[in-house]
Amino acid sequence: MTVMAVDDNPANLKLIGALLEDMVQHVELCDSGHQAVERAKQMPFDLILMDIQMPDMDGIRACELIHQLPHQQQTPVIAVTAHAMAGQKEKLLGAGMSDYLAKPIEEERLHNCCCATSLAAVFPLAS
Repeated sequence: MTVMAVDDNPANLKLIGALLEDMVQHVELCDSGHQAVERAKQMPFDLILMDIQMPDMDGIRACELIHQLPHQQQTPVIAVTAHAMAGQKEKLLGAGMSDYLAKPIEEERLHNCCCATSLAAVFPLAS
C-alpha cells in the first residue's frame, strides 16, 4: 500500500510518517497542499491523509484537485484536523473526504483506516 501524508507542521508530519512506516509499504510525505497535488500527478496512491488547515492551499482544495486527476478519482482521502467540532465531519465528507481523523492521531485509528482501505481495494463493494 502506498500512502501520502500531508501536513504543514513538521512535527505532525514526522509523527504520522513514523506511524505509517510500520503499517504500509511506501509513505510519501508532503508539507503543503500544492506539493501534495504535484506528487499526486506523478504517482497513484492507495490512501491520502490530508491536513485541513494549511496556508496557501487548504486540504479541502487539495482534495478537490487530486480527485480531478484521472488516476486519483477513487483514491480515499482522510481528513486530519485538530478542530473536531460538531458538524465538521459532515462538512468534510460533503467536500469529498472519505473519512475523518482527529488530532492527535491515535495509532489504532490510523491502523484501522489503513486496514479498511486495503480491504476495500481487495473486496470492492458491488455497485
